[in-house]
Amino acid sequence: MECPHPTPDATILITPDTRGERIADRVTSVMGSWRFIIWQTAVVAVWITVNTLTLTNRWHIDVFPYILLNLAFSTQAAYASPLILMASNRQSQRDHARDNQEAREVDILYQMNDEQLRLLQEIRQIIGPATPTPDSTKDTPQRA
Repeated sequence: MECPHPTPDATILITPDTRGERIADRVTSVMGSWRFIIWQTAVVAVWITVNTLTLTNRWHIDVFPYILLNLAFSTQAAYASPLILMASNRQSQRDHARDNQEAREVDILYQMNDEQLRLLQEIRQIIGPATPTPDSTKDTPQRA
């Protein structure tokens, strides 16, 4: 029976994240939240409103078709996509390593169980067949 030491792929589970990995995880957790979506929707609504209304003649920074807004979204997508992929790939590696580690632990438990059953059979062979005592037959229900 083997001792359950971390294997090379299980080191992913115990290795501390690098600074870049922590930043990627943080950015993707923020960008994947409802709070971010609501704030982004509000900013876009204000942007379009300010640049569309004729009441604010001085504030027309980005007139229709909102090329600056489109550039901002494109830049956001260009940075967000690789970060999301990196975080997703790392999470997939962690899940795979965790699954492998759990499978090894289950195998070890099965080996321990088999060993215990083997020892129990040996003990029964050494002791011999169990003979019921008069006290143990009192509690067992009688069949009709």
